[in-house]
Amino acid sequence: LPFFALFGVLPLVLQTIAHLERLALGLVWTSLPLSLYGLVQFLLRLAVRNRWVSREFRQSPLGEWVRSLPHQNRASSIFAHPNVFASYLVVMLGLGLGLGL
Repeated sequence: LPFFALFGVLPLVLQTIAHLERLALGLVWTSLPLSLYGLVQFLLRLAVRNRWVSREFRQSPLGEWVRSLPHQNRASSIFAHPNVFASYLVVMLGLGLGLGL
């Protein structure tokens, strides 16, 4: 029910192209920190898995957290599954390319 109310109110709030453009730019800009977090998460997992970091780091709480994450070898960022994260990034890429054109 809340989603029906949201989609019923959106046409009243977003009446001009400028409003839609600001909303789209906000969505694209907020995807950048999520992408950076996912990249750092992936690189940390890669370093721990390939033993590029010291043994002390692997046994530290951060190293334990990196090894305990599900979906090894894939960055899930703040999403529950890496496929959801990838789908979100594809939508944001299309939106960003559309804004660029």
